[in-house]
Amino acid sequence: MIRRASSSPSPSSSSSPVQPPSKRMKLAPPLNYKNGVVLAPMVRSSTLPSRLLALRYGADLVWGPETVDKAIIGCERAVDPETGVISYHREGRPIFTCHPVEKPYLIYQV
Repeated sequence: MIRRASSSPSPSSSSSPVQPPSKRMKLAPPLNYKNGVVLAPMVRSSTLPSRLLALRYGADLVWGPETVDKAIIGCERAVDPETGVISYHREGRPIFTCHPVEKPYLIYQV
């Protein structure tokens, strides 16, 4: 017997139809970048101090430096207990640093 797919579920069907994600969970409202102030990604200028200054002076989003995947793999993560700054470093050299304040605004580039 061949069953044809129909656009509406049959009332006698015992399994409930799968709901789209928007019905299953609460989604955040879409972001609007139209009038946003952002610190765009720049070579050697997307460091932690410049990102924090940009946020202090009203930036809505900040980009971290572009990080090569091989550079970040195998790094050690260290958290400064006084400042909360998280640092990923290898061989004593920091690869990426971030502050908890910038978490909702930071775009990390790999």
